[in-house]
Amino acid sequence: MYKTLTLTLVGLLFIYHQTQCQQDSFCQNEEIDLVINVNGIVQNTINGAYFYLEGKENQKPLLPIYHPGSLTFNKEDFKRLMSEDVNYLRFKFYIFTGKKENDGIAEYSIRFKSDWFKEKYIVLSLYDLNRKEYKKSRRPIEKNVNFSGSISLGSYTISNLDNTSSYNAPKIR
Repeated sequence: MYKTLTLTLVGLLFIYHQTQCQQDSFCQNEEIDLVINVNGIVQNTINGAYFYLEGKENQKPLLPIYHPGSLTFNKEDFKRLMSEDVNYLRFKFYIFTGKKENDGIAEYSIRFKSDWFKEKYIVLSLYDLNRKEYKKSRRPIEKNVNFSGSISLGSYTISNLDNTSSYNAPKIR
């Protein structure tokens, strides 16, 4: 009796979820394998994350959901992201830097090449240049910012991100 009731309840919840997913755009989504680490620590959460298409800042931003290992877009945003006329995007997000919520907030703005989303995975590593261990060995991602970055993709790595240059995949012979 208890088993039958449990199975019935699970079945009804599944049907309810499928019905709700048809109305909710995030049930119809696309995921990209992405890990963000800052100063060697994988970020469990990021805040205020959005992408905008470079040169089209007045358009509606793309609003993903992040958790370690995944960046999730609704299907409409993903189509815009992968459209052929998109070359570069700007990825902006915030991370709390202190132990308490009001200790400090770091803002990050990274220039992404749209082709990177076609790779098997993306590991974005960011480094605070105010920290002694990174100050001499890394350079800022652009003028007037205090962070550096590197990105590992499924087939290659860019060890010093530079928001002002265009990236090209290495040619494999």
